[in-house]
Amino acid sequence: MSSREWILMGRACRSMAMPFRASWYNFFPWTFTAETIGGTCSVSPADFLKKAADSIQTFNVEMSPESHDINVRKTFGKNYDNARLEGMIETLVGLGCKRVDLFFMVGLPNQTYQSVMDTVRYCGELMTKFGSNGSTGKVLPLIAPLAPFIDPGSAIFEDPEKYGYRFFYKTLKEHRQAMLMPSWKFALNYETKWMSRDEIVRATYDGALALLELKEQHGVIGKVRAERIRDHLTRAIALSKKITDPGHVDDALREEIFNLNTLDLVCDKHELDWPVKGWKLKVPNLLKLLLTPGNGKQAQGPFDHEDRPAQGALNGE
Repeated sequence: MSSREWILMGRACRSMAMPFRASWYNFFPWTFTAETIGGTCSVSPADFLKKAADSIQTFNVEMSPESHDINVRKTFGKNYDNARLEGMIETLVGLGCKRVDLFFMVGLPNQTYQSVMDTVRYCGELMTKFGSNGSTGKVLPLIAPLAPFIDPGSAIFEDPEKYGYRFFYKTLKEHRQAMLMPSWKFALNYETKWMSRDEIVRATYDGALALLELKEQHGVIGKVRAERIRDHLTRAIALSKKITDPGHVDDALREEIFNLNTLDLVCDKHELDWPVKGWKLKVPNLLKLLLTPGNGKQAQGPFDHEDRPAQGALNGE
């Protein structure tokens, strides 16, 4: 799998809280976490979203529901059901949000192969409900594995049995060697009691193919691009089956791996390009918001909440 794909997957699982990003500039995303209630993450209140929308001329949002299954989602401390998730999307669309990117994952606690495929089906329901026809669509779902590693030092890594995980690599040396594996399946440092390593790989590829078909049906991606990605995925699946022993890879197989690693897999990299043009801020509204007594204090909560993750409020790119 290409380094480009690892970046995509890292982007999909960057936080254990529920973040979303409002793009103030094309190169400068602003990250802030949702409201925290009782130590768990809930959706952001509508009045806060309205303040953000009043200050931004053009904005898009990224959210990480992780799964359609509330039991899987709760394991990550995200205490909201699909009705509240869809309510937040509806609020954002009503406030003028151009697009909501939704990141779902494979390899989570309580998640089975069938659960992954049900998540893909739910993605289709969201595209039907909120529109998804190319640049005019409001929802863009993506799915990727929790890969290549569960973060060393995380709660799951330190107490894997509690969360239903089993690790193949524990030391720094082992993780370094894993990064040299010819297939991402063998680089994966874990499996769960609900899905083996092989099942995680199968769910990833089958889920990606099924979601690709739904995106093509809804006009999110054109027929030519969809066929190109489908070809890449099919080749990746076939190649994965050939690599049975990561310690013995002949020159022909190594060349095939190298050629495939230069291609886009799982999704087209341009799907992540946001529909953002021109000046982003509503300067008069922003100044009014900043100068109104009490607004500074109210706005501080979502950014500096005691329970928010260690991730910084602003992430430049």
